[in-house]
Amino acid sequence: MVPDPRRSSLRSPSRSLAFPVLFVLLITTFTLHVSAIGPNGKNKVLLVLSKAEDQSDFGVLIKSLRDKKYDVTVTAATDKDTKLLVDGEYIYDAVILLTPESDVYGKGVTPSVLLDFVDQGGSVFVAADRKYSAATKKLVAGLGIQLDDLGTAVIDHGTSVPLLDDGSHTWVAAGGHTTSPAILGATKSSGTVIALDGPIVFHGIGATMFDGNELVDPVLWGSDTCYSAVPDSVLSEVPLVTGKSVVLGAVLQARNGARGAYLGSVSMLKDSVLKDGAKYKAHIQFVTSLVAWTCGEYGVLRVENLRHQHSVTKEQMDTYKIMDEIEVFVDVSEWDGGNGHWVAYISEDMQLEFTMLNPYIRTRLTSYIDKHNLHTSVYTAKLLIPNVIGIYKFVIEYVRTGYSFVYVMENVNVRPFGHNEYERFLPQAFPYYISAVLMIVNVVGFGLVVLYGRPTIEMESKNQ
Repeated sequence: MVPDPRRSSLRSPSRSLAFPVLFVLLITTFTLHVSAIGPNGKNKVLLVLSKAEDQSDFGVLIKSLRDKKYDVTVTAATDKDTKLLVDGEYIYDAVILLTPESDVYGKGVTPSVLLDFVDQGGSVFVAADRKYSAATKKLVAGLGIQLDDLGTAVIDHGTSVPLLDDGSHTWVAAGGHTTSPAILGATKSSGTVIALDGPIVFHGIGATMFDGNELVDPVLWGSDTCYSAVPDSVLSEVPLVTGKSVVLGAVLQARNGARGAYLGSVSMLKDSVLKDGAKYKAHIQFVTSLVAWTCGEYGVLRVENLRHQHSVTKEQMDTYKIMDEIEVFVDVSEWDGGNGHWVAYISEDMQLEFTMLNPYIRTRLTSYIDKHNLHTSVYTAKLLIPNVIGIYKFVIEYVRTGYSFVYVMENVNVRPFGHNEYERFLPQAFPYYISAVLMIVNVVGFGLVVLYGRPTIEMESKNQ
């Protein structure tokens, strides 16, 4: 039986559209279900443990990451199948190392490889302990942290935690923590003030930061009464660090957007502490927020569309003249990993510099929400170009703890007045103008007197 060509022609469009429509629906459903945590969908995390059996000790931490839709791969440091680099490309966006005593972290994954991973824009979270390997020491040093000697621990006889401590006073309460909203798990635009009400407990090794590294900031430090030494021993020399100088945790925010985080205690990440949410709520919030920050969930700034224009003509030019008033605009937004989209970044401490070798003008940028794009804030400033010609730069450099490094620069030329752009009359020169007019009047008057004046009777008598 030959099918009716009219029926086949009527059915073919619906059949041809069925698969694309179904495919689009499936893709849409999948996209809505999967939440991209980091910018550009960066959510692949490699978590390395000392042994595969240790996964049960870090169940709360792993679950918190997976609940946020991170694609977490848990592996052991002894697993030779673990790879960070495949076909010349990194297959993970962040690496979490909870294996302080290991010398390697998989096949070819060494401290040098991990530091190169950071140089290429990746992020690393590393936890140390009283016993650490040479690899851990090298990796931590690459992040700008100097560990104390092997076997030492942070000791505090005044703030020890009785429920966890065994009498050695090595389970201590931290003396302070960072107040950066990004590290504590909030966007600046939300206006949320994170207050950690409760102790952040620590059991591990003390450290200090190398001098001169402006990219590293402490986020957790000891109390006034703590020090770093070997437990249950008599002090024979001055400890490496004491008091608030004891670094318990620190972060690195690289200029290329990469991040590094350090904690001197792997024990504070275990379920034995994190499961007790009632007593250690502040501790749990700090630890999980620090790990999430390392993965790029908060604190990522996007700065784009730097533009400038004459304040009168509203025209952007490559060359302005001296004493022109110009307006500068730039768009700034912040990544909100909790909701998976960009939000406006509101701050009052961003500055603009107008430089030629040295800054000639430094002014504060004021912000407002773009009415055409509510997820972007516009920063603006007005400035009067100085009376010096040359090639200038608009420079915005913004460095804050917990936020990605911002550096924006654009050149602009400044020329002198043209021959037809000077003022016709200068107020300062009015005395000279008056003297010139008086001179002309005097010359004209003198000429009239000489040409048309009549001699007096005395002059006529003398001439006779």
